Amino acid sequence: PQLVIGWNSGNTSAGVGQLERLGVPVLLTEPRRLRDITDLLLAFGRLTGTGTTAQRAAETFRRAVDKLRRRYASGRTVSVFVQIEAQPLMTLNGRHLVSELIGLCGGRNVFADLPTLAPSVDREAVIGAAPQVILVSASLPDVEQVIENWKSLAGLPAARSGNVYAVPADQLFRATTRVLSGAQAMCEAIGRARRGGVTPAATVLRRDRLRDLGDAPSRTTSRTID
Repeated sequence: PQLVIGWNSGNTSAGVGQLERLGVPVLLTEPRRLRDITDLLLAFGRLTGTGTTAQRAAETFRRAVDKLRRRYASGRTVSVFVQIEAQPLMTLNGRHLVSELIGLCGGRNVFADLPTLAPSVDREAVIGAAPQVILVSASLPDVEQVIENWKSLAGLPAARSGNVYAVPADQLFRATTRVLSGAQAMCEAIGRARRGGVTPAATVLRRDRLRDLGDAPSRTTSRTID
């Protein structure tokens, strides 16, 4: 290949080094904000000689982001916990793209201030944070049981209101243009809590639904992935 594009925190230095020793150019990226996705589209267009196509894609993405922002700009802010792993229980801090999406939808990441990009926390820390919405990665094994476990904790505001949902990791946790499809579903889930809705039956936001929608805590430890 004339160029390899890699994810900085998702590839080992040994693997990247091996490619470089073979004389393969490597471009490492680490998009953390929506604007980074736009910038990368434009950069890839320059690198591949498809600048016009890249500009159109970037503008389409910007317009879609603005549309979501306008739609969910008003209303009260609700607290949100995102679970990406079960053993150990892991979440995402404010430097991750998902945290920006939560804010775009009218939410607030309860663990935004933790220093590590993907920290591990314990259940008591989550209970102490009292999230009004819990979003669980749909890629977790037994995800529906994970949801039921959270909903069984009557002391959690999210459990009392039934605002515990599974969301698609492949759309929300990877910084590509399709993140907005996952964001739309996330915004709808957060929107129910903002309106005071109780929808215990709608616990899993599945892929077919996504197509319909369009394309300080105690005992907290860290496990770094960046």
